[in-house]
Amino acid sequence: MSNAIKYVDDGDGVLTFVDSMASPAGYLMLSIMEKANVDVIGGVNLPMLCKVIEQRNQYPVEDLAKLARDEGRKAVIWRSP
Repeated sequence: MSNAIKYVDDGDGVLTFVDSMASPAGYLMLSIMEKANVDVIGGVNLPMLCKVIEQRNQYPVEDLAKLARDEGRKAVIWRSP
């Protein structure tokens, strides 16, 4: 992962997505965050990913992370009888 992050980081940092921060992938990314310029989103969903991919060249990483969070929240719907 560290090599992949170095490869794609153009100096602005890297936004990564994991299924859960409590998953093995989440723990791995938390350990990498301390050594690299990486932001991590846990609890990923498809609308969040689509929005970030669509906007990735228009915003800095921190703003993309906020956009991902907001889109992810909008996509969660609860229904009850």
